Amino acid sequence: MYTSLWYTRRESTPRFGLWYCGVGVGQIIGGLVSFGAQHAPASLSLTGWRIMFLVIGLVNILAAVLILVFLPLSLETARFLSADEKAIISTRLKADSANVALKQFHVASLWVVLTDIQTWLLLLITILTSLPSGLIVAFSSMVIKNYGYNAKQSALLNMPSGAVSIVCIIASTYAIARGYPRWVALNILFVLTLLGACLMSFMPQSNKAGCLVGIYLVNATVAPLGITLAWIAGNFKGYTGKVSAAALISAGFSVANIIGPQTFQARDAPDYIPAKVTIVAINAAAIVAAIALRVVYGMRNRKAEGLGLPARSSLEKRFTKEEGEDMYPGFRYVY
Repeated sequence: MYTSLWYTRRESTPRFGLWYCGVGVGQIIGGLVSFGAQHAPASLSLTGWRIMFLVIGLVNILAAVLILVFLPLSLETARFLSADEKAIISTRLKADSANVALKQFHVASLWVVLTDIQTWLLLLITILTSLPSGLIVAFSSMVIKNYGYNAKQSALLNMPSGAVSIVCIIASTYAIARGYPRWVALNILFVLTLLGACLMSFMPQSNKAGCLVGIYLVNATVAPLGITLAWIAGNFKGYTGKVSAAALISAGFSVANIIGPQTFQARDAPDYIPAKVTIVAINAAAIVAAIALRVVYGMRNRKAEGLGLPARSSLEKRFTKEEGEDMYPGFRYVY
């Protein structure tokens, strides 16, 4: 939502990718912090895990304060841009159908979002993507430890997972920015995750290298969520549509992160086969959902082309009247 205030739909995806790389960076730094915290002297009143959470929490608070102070709320309040620069950005966004200048919430537009099949397909993809993401981020160190490593070694061996996340995010969003189909990039990431899940689930634990490769590849599942968020910014029309869809997707992300850890049960230790099989199954389902979404977008674009309307006609009317927000017949979906 915020990124779409500044960049066109094509430009938004790599920007989403850049800030979403923070997930991978967090995995790497988290491994180092965990490793360091485990070396805390026993004489300290705080245990290692408490030190780790204090450090991470304080950094997050500092980051929040910096964002609150320096991040502009909108294009109009950006002090680092001149009036001419603001006008240029606004014109570019309008020409790309990405502008959300009318910040008014309309119930009719909310109903359009709730009855739109793309909303529920994106929500399904988000849940299917976030389930393994939450699982692997939360429990990968524990799974690595079951391969015969101690806690300190597991913290360090889990760091490449963050690197895999970063590479997958940057590679996929860069490819999309260069014109590569989003749904294809999404499915490549799902296939990589599926391959990793199969290695992690079915590779004999005696083959530690193969099992570790599986855990690392599963982290490709982090990247699709960034693409999904960029899709919301690009394919939902108007302020109400973008805000409502983003809220639903965020709720789906939260639900998935609640459900995911429940598949890791103590009774399934040390192999945790049900959790591993869950990752395999939901990634296979995610591939089907992504293909279905591409079919929906393709059908809608063909219908718009059949009307004989250019992709960007009557834009000024659309941005001065709220009723035009969801009714623009020449809108083209990006996929």
